[in-house]
Amino acid sequence: MIEPEFDRHRQPEKPKRPNKPRSFVPPNPEVSRPEVGTNIDSQSKKNTAIKNANEHLNDRGKQKIRQAKITEPAVAPIMNPVRVMCLALGISLFSLGLIGFVVRDLAQAHLSYWHNMIHVATGFGAVIVGYLGYQVSRYFSLVFGTVYGLLGVVGFMVGQRVIPGTGNLTEDSRLWVLRPEVLEFGTADHIIHICIAALFLFGAYLGSKSLRRNSRRA
Repeated sequence: MIEPEFDRHRQPEKPKRPNKPRSFVPPNPEVSRPEVGTNIDSQSKKNTAIKNANEHLNDRGKQKIRQAKITEPAVAPIMNPVRVMCLALGISLFSLGLIGFVVRDLAQAHLSYWHNMIHVATGFGAVIVGYLGYQVSRYFSLVFGTVYGLLGVVGFMVGQRVIPGTGNLTEDSRLWVLRPEVLEFGTADHIIHICIAALFLFGAYLGSKSLRRNSRRA
């Protein structure tokens, strides 16, 4: 029997040591407690911030809905006073313009061709905006109420005693001649213009008041 050669360079194998069980080291409560508390505090702060952000978004959403209800012109009811006033005055002015083409001295006014055309155009516009909505009716009433009011007041201030060239041909003490026989506003015209202005402005006021009252109820 041949014995294997002995390798002199080969290191002898070391005997394996048995594995020792690792000892359990309990966590130090004094060290881990602040970490847990810090995590809880940061999580609670985060939850509070998220809650506040949600409440802020909800408040802003409610505020936008409330503002939309106040300023929404498309859903304003047809019986809103400013719209009713625009429709009524529009029909009246349109009719006055048409009648003025036939009766030039209606109500002792001085109704020339262009004077009647202004009444017809204003009446037609008032009817259109009355059907369009609340907001445009309010703007129209404010603008044309101011314009007609200025025409009446300025006419009383600058009018002179002159014999008119159109409409009622009797002498007028407050005749404002913008252009002879084309645009002449007398005392009756000034009174009519001031009445139209008062109705337009009063309708705008009632319309705003009615819409605010309805928004509070909603």
